[in-house]
Amino acid sequence: IDKARAELVAGNGQDAIDYLQKAIAAIQSSMEGGFVAFLPKPGEGWTAKEPTSSSGNWGAGANAVQFTTVERSYTRDKDKPRVNVQITNAPQIVQAQGQALAMLKNPQMRAMLTQDPNRKVEILDEDGWMGLWTAEKDSGVELVAIQGSVLVTLRVRDDDLPLAKQFWQGLDRKGLAEAATRNAKKKE
Repeated sequence: IDKARAELVAGNGQDAIDYLQKAIAAIQSSMEGGFVAFLPKPGEGWTAKEPTSSSGNWGAGANAVQFTTVERSYTRDKDKPRVNVQITNAPQIVQAQGQALAMLKNPQMRAMLTQDPNRKVEILDEDGWMGLWTAEKDSGVELVAIQGSVLVTLRVRDDDLPLAKQFWQGLDRKGLAEAATRNAKKKE
């Protein structure tokens, strides 16, 4: 940032932009590590892949919005069920999922979701998190949950809702919610 400022003062605008873009990349990279801390720890008998992360921005100039996504896969050693947990603050994704979850307030929508005998649906509403559990026979379980500006997606390949809920409990939801609230206040 200091190099960018020096280049700007020297009249080298393009060089200043290059330094600022490198600084932004470094800041985004450090934010990726922040989300990793909230992922569930692999329990005994579980193997977890290294978390993957990405960051970037949408838009340009004063309208640019930064985002970070982290993801980790877990496999139980004895019988190989696989769990995938993703955390993102990508505004377009969070907003779209938030609008979809808002429709769950409509009793007719809730009734429609529970009509398929091969699908079990539960509403998640706890500690400020709003979400939807969906367990499809022979397709696995998925949770989509939002707290402020953060979206958590949790998927289990097997039709094992208790296992999915165990991973949800292992997620540092309180810390993640606090981080999301801090970031939202900074943007205001």
